Amino acid sequence: MKLLYAENEKCIPKAVLNMLKQNGYTVDSVSDGEAALDFAQAENYDGIILNSSMSKINGYEVIKTLRKLGNTASVLLITDSQKNEDEKECGLVCHYIKKPFTAGELILWIRNELCIGDEKFSDISDIIKFGNVSVSLRERTLFTGEKIIAPPRAEYIIMELLMLSGGSYISAHDMLSEIGRYNTNAAMGLVWVYISCLRKHLAYIGANIEIKLKRGVGYALALKE
Repeated sequence: MKLLYAENEKCIPKAVLNMLKQNGYTVDSVSDGEAALDFAQAENYDGIILNSSMSKINGYEVIKTLRKLGNTASVLLITDSQKNEDEKECGLVCHYIKKPFTAGELILWIRNELCIGDEKFSDISDIIKFGNVSVSLRERTLFTGEKIIAPPRAEYIIMELLMLSGGSYISAHDMLSEIGRYNTNAAMGLVWVYISCLRKHLAYIGANIEIKLKRGVGYALALKE
């Protein structure tokens, strides 16, 4: 499955892009609306993810132009405001997601909008698993067969990223980017606090997985030895 992800250059979420690729999606990323139009016309994408406020050509104009050209690819518009007249005009031809959002919300859109009728994804759900631990992307809960817990927002987002990464390492910087905190020394120290809380949550629900640290690289999930 091939996706186009168009975001402002300084805002491209590397952790989310890496997560999408690790989950089997081919992703092209661009940083402005003009490039988004060029790529969308040159390739056949299953889905297009657009920021509404991109430079050169905004997301609304990209959608309008694509539809006039006969492009019927499913579109997800990322917006940080209430619906305006542009959004109302696009309302029948795209879906919306409002900032801030999580990586899991993107996965849900892909699964619900793009995978219907695809035999390869016939058993999809909103649940992702690692070891005996499951995360509900819809309910934002963490559980095993024994217990369930709903972590606070920042902790949940980090756990969701770790689950979606499939055991690959995620840097503290990328984690902070996803929870919307600045990359300061104080904020970087918060990652350790969040990870410490998540380790306690995992112990509480009887998890057979753990969060490992590789200094200078980041954090990843692994089965307990």
